[in-house]
Amino acid sequence: ARSLLKQHSDTMLARIASDTWCSIDHKEEVGKNNNRNNGNNNNNDNTNDNKLFIERNGDRFQYVLDFMRDGGYVSLPTNIPKDALLQDLAYFGFQDIDPAKITVTVSASLFSDCHDHFELYLEKIKVTRKLLDLVVYCLSEYKTHGKLRVIVKYDYKKDLYCTACNMINSQQLRQEFGSHLEEIGLKIKSVEYNSSNENNMAIILLDFL
Repeated sequence: ARSLLKQHSDTMLARIASDTWCSIDHKEEVGKNNNRNNGNNNNNDNTNDNKLFIERNGDRFQYVLDFMRDGGYVSLPTNIPKDALLQDLAYFGFQDIDPAKITVTVSASLFSDCHDHFELYLEKIKVTRKLLDLVVYCLSEYKTHGKLRVIVKYDYKKDLYCTACNMINSQQLRQEFGSHLEEIGLKIKSVEYNSSNENNMAIILLDFL
């Protein structure tokens, strides 16, 4: 609005807009005179099509308007760099810019999304850690007994047994477990588990690469 720009009349932005509006006003007056001379009262002559082009980022311009409306106070989202807005304000010719009045606010939705991603990441780390514990157990069994047939019993290693069963039932976990084994020169040959009431166990048969 012109009233807003008049409050910042010493800026380059106000001068450019003023020149453009003067051009529009002149064209409108000429159009009205021509219509009166031609006996045509229709003012929809497209004389108000002048547009103001400025070589700056359009997404940030709304915050320039906030700066003008709110006495220099601006609240930016995290995807708008503060330094970029300061450069825009300097480009438009604003003086007495106080960077302390321009703050970056983290939205509640963004915080919630980050929290959800963080929780998923933590869960993934926990799963990977359990699979690595199973890899270490398999390696220790081989080094101790020289066998590539690893038995994980429920009543002896409950957590490892549950991890082994989850790995057996999930192709994704089985692939991740296999990639960890490959780093130490081993691979999965076969897997199975026995869930009978008397003797719950998971059997992992390994082989060399």
